[in-house]
Amino acid sequence: MRRRIVIHIFILAVILAACEEITTVNPVPVIRFKEFSLEMGRDTLGNIVYTGKLLFDFSDDDGADLAEVPYKDTLYSIITIPYIKVDTQYIKSDFDTINNYLIFDPDMNIVKVGQNKTLKGEMEITRFYFEIPADTIRYEFYIIDHDKNLSNIEVTSDIGFR
Repeated sequence: MRRRIVIHIFILAVILAACEEITTVNPVPVIRFKEFSLEMGRDTLGNIVYTGKLLFDFSDDDGADLAEVPYKDTLYSIITIPYIKVDTQYIKSDFDTINNYLIFDPDMNIVKVGQNKTLKGEMEITRFYFEIPADTIRYEFYIIDHDKNLSNIEVTSDIGFR
């Protein structure tokens, strides 16, 4: 009798240990700024052009439904808000308003993980500056997923042109 109880407890312990932990799904995407790089180059006419690359990580727990959405219907939109540095303060600017709404690039490094098909990856956004907007700028940015969920807001490091 006692042996039977021990065997049942052992079997129950094995079954419970084998169960995968249930995690709650957060519908809000999460982003984390990694870096902003800036390179100076020249266009075909010899004009100076700066190329900026914003690199950040993201995850979206409820991304399973997004994987079925075609690119033209967009998976993510990236919103960037430019600021220029004046003395020691940052002032919201409109120097880059043409490019402040970008559509997710399907060639980014994105993987689905787990039973919930969480989307995780790295996004890189490229910007071209044909005119120097200020000595120092930075961006606030966030993403909006297909279901209109807004991520947290991240801020780039200082981006210096001089």
